[in-house]
Amino acid sequence: MKSLVVDQLGSLDDLRVQETPSPELREGQIRVKVAACGLNFVDSLMIEGRYQIKPAVPFVPGSEITGRIVETGPGVDASMNGRRVFVPVGQLVRDGKDAVGHRHQRAVPAVAVQEDQLAGAGGGDAPSD
Repeated sequence: MKSLVVDQLGSLDDLRVQETPSPELREGQIRVKVAACGLNFVDSLMIEGRYQIKPAVPFVPGSEITGRIVETGPGVDASMNGRRVFVPVGQLVRDGKDAVGHRHQRAVPAVAVQEDQLAGAGGGDAPSD
């Protein structure tokens, strides 16, 4: 899958897109096909090495993602497949969990997702995949 990767702390201009392995699903996780990912001020500070949390490099930035569940891991209800979700991955990183956003797909704890409240409420469908 494609990921936006920070190989060294520094300039935002040094970010690059590269192929990375798709994460293996563990107990209680889901796979989200990412439709959109936020890269905000906190992310830019982390990339530049100016934030209080300094992730080990290489890392993949991104504080929140939205997309569609495409796979469920062990211990997760398979009926979640196909649901549109929002995942605050920045909170997961602060809690010490491995979750970052700018990837084509992302494995995250199922309990972290919030179902898209606009789906079926006049909000339309997610961007096409």
